[in-house]
Amino acid sequence: MGKLEFWRIITAAYGCAFAHLGRFLRFSGAWLVGVIGFHAGVVLPLPLAVRLAAALGLALFLLGGLVAFPLAWHRLILLGEERRFFAALRFGRRAWRFLAYVILTSALLVVPAYLALAITGSMAAALRPRLGRAAIAIPVIIVPAVWCLASRLTLALPAIAVDETGPVLRRAWARGRGNGVRLALGWLFCTLPFVGLTDILHGLQVRIGARTILGGAVVGGLPFIVEFLEAAVTVGFLSHSYRQLADAASGSDCPKALSSSC
Repeated sequence: MGKLEFWRIITAAYGCAFAHLGRFLRFSGAWLVGVIGFHAGVVLPLPLAVRLAAALGLALFLLGGLVAFPLAWHRLILLGEERRFFAALRFGRRAWRFLAYVILTSALLVVPAYLALAITGSMAAALRPRLGRAAIAIPVIIVPAVWCLASRLTLALPAIAVDETGPVLRRAWARGRGNGVRLALGWLFCTLPFVGLTDILHGLQVRIGARTILGGAVVGGLPFIVEFLEAAVTVGFLSHSYRQLADAASGSDCPKALSSSC
């Protein structure tokens, strides 16, 4: 399949999100309005019943947005499919299928890594009397290796977004051959900057919230925008990786053509 053009893809992923902020807001804005509005209902001094209803609305809108928005962003990059502001709230059969594969792929990433950690951790504990602190290297080496292998399965998500059928996970595994480390590192490069920014915003929210509840509620909505931006960049990385590694026009289970708006 060849090697991913790592830095070109990382640059394209960030560029697609930040050079097209208008599109980003059109695709995510309706979800963000709901999320930030419900968040305000949770943190403001309102009746308990209102706050509980707002918490439920926040959970539903956040889950729905972080499924529907990545799906739409995949389709924008790979198929050039545009969305109007309120049309982005659509959550149909394709979104449910995408959600199912998000859950499945996440499980296939986390469960093997957890098992590897449990097994190698036990081995390290058993061997520590002989190897000393060097035994710690066993899980430190094995667990990231398992994570890199499993990261090949994340290529199933853009495939599902463009309506591939058939053995999608098997095809994703084959496409990612030799690129597990790049796919895992790509996820880190696309998430860590936003994690740091979110931590800063949470600290700012605590300081401002101690002075004024309304100010804390306003600043408390900013991490959700950052979360959607993180999703856009990560989706961009997966979409561009998928485009490079998949000959989408040659397989009967793949879309006829891939175009790009990013």
